[in-house]
Amino acid sequence: MGNSPVRRASHERDFDQLACEFFKLFARFECALKKMGYYLGGNRDVKVDWDRFAREVGSSVLQNGDPKIKEAVDYLFNNPPKRQVDRGGRLVWEEARSRERSARVLFRYIRTVRNNLFHGEKLGCGQDVTARDKRLVECSLTVLNQIRKAHKELAKYLPDT
Repeated sequence: MGNSPVRRASHERDFDQLACEFFKLFARFECALKKMGYYLGGNRDVKVDWDRFAREVGSSVLQNGDPKIKEAVDYLFNNPPKRQVDRGGRLVWEEARSRERSARVLFRYIRTVRNNLFHGEKLGCGQDVTARDKRLVECSLTVLNQIRKAHKELAKYLPDT
């Protein structure tokens, strides 16, 4: 059956469901973090202060003993999402790897996964979804779900659904 239209449509449906689950959790996460006071802005545009949250929960994520969490974290650090940049009027994908292995960088990678999806670059806008794209979303979901369950205050805003 290979890469038949039926197989591709099934793969895309699976990815669509995964992407929707990720979007929903990410949006709820940002809403909860703002309610918990993790935001920047004052009288200006408000945005989530992921760096402050990373400083406070970093060790619980990076030193988690669960093999599934460790595998997800390692995958994101070893295969970080690329970001799209303009190179002389051409859109190209650029490595966004950091030498730093911290919760701040991990959350930056997860936000990049979200941005790549949200802005359409990984949802079939002229390109097929790759196994790597799917794995980045799966790993991002794994990390966010672990934090949601482990962080008591966050869990109040994000109960299991």
